[in-house]
Amino acid sequence: MKTPQALQKFRRKPTSEKVTLCLFFVFFVLMAFIYIYPILFCFLSTFKTNEDFYDAQSGFLIWPAHPQFDTWSHIFEEFTFGGFNFWTMLWNSIWFTVLKLFCTTACSMMLAYAVARYRFPGRGLLYATAIFVQTIPIFGSGSTAYKLFDALNMVNNPALFWIAWCSGFDMTFIILHGVFKGISKSYSESAKIDGASNIRILFSIMIPLAAPTIIALLVTDSIGVWNDYATIQIYLRDYATIAYGLYCFPNEVQYATNPNAVYYAAMLISMLPVAILYACNQKIIMTNITVGGLKG
Repeated sequence: MKTPQALQKFRRKPTSEKVTLCLFFVFFVLMAFIYIYPILFCFLSTFKTNEDFYDAQSGFLIWPAHPQFDTWSHIFEEFTFGGFNFWTMLWNSIWFTVLKLFCTTACSMMLAYAVARYRFPGRGLLYATAIFVQTIPIFGSGSTAYKLFDALNMVNNPALFWIAWCSGFDMTFIILHGVFKGISKSYSESAKIDGASNIRILFSIMIPLAAPTIIALLVTDSIGVWNDYATIQIYLRDYATIAYGLYCFPNEVQYATNPNAVYYAAMLISMLPVAILYACNQKIIMTNITVGGLKG
């Protein structure tokens, strides 16, 4: 039997390098188990009865002695919170994620393009402000922000609250600033010679060139936005999402026959959209997320 080429290369390496590679292999296997363990625990928990959760002999990763298979059939009826059913929370999660990602990415992209490609008074101040916002968290402004949003009728009002996501001073701005700054000026100069306007250059040349990085940022940011329950809890309480429902579901256990199993099943379902989105765009993320950087 022919020895695989990768194994042949490994055998030709020095002993010290072999030891280093083996240590790295063991380390990443342990890390993979650490990440996979909670998923396996949730999956097995969906088949447990109420008695299994309080039985010390059932263990964490042990198949229950008397598994139940009806949790997945009635999860959509029993996973409720404050009058919101599963499908309502799912819809709220979708529009909340899409709207927030669009507002934050669009504003950050346009601000990053202007700061990176044009010279104007205050250009350095804008970039320094973005760095300051990202590196120095300002605690204690939550009450002030809530009073301001409440006075502007933005609380529990998605038609106006989206304005709060249009600042542009976030990590997306910093990464896209580096991307736009790294694009050769010959593209825009050639377009200007052909009579293209600044808006045409932005949407027809610059955004397509930065599209892989923008897509990678959208996918990675979607994970945090999908799991954001704090914003809903404080500012949009009448529009509960799945993340907020999972946060508050333990207070609604009286409405489920097996609340623990329903809770873990809902956690697994809530993971599927972002997991599928990340898996489908993994190649783009791995090859383009490092294009940007701190340039200035």
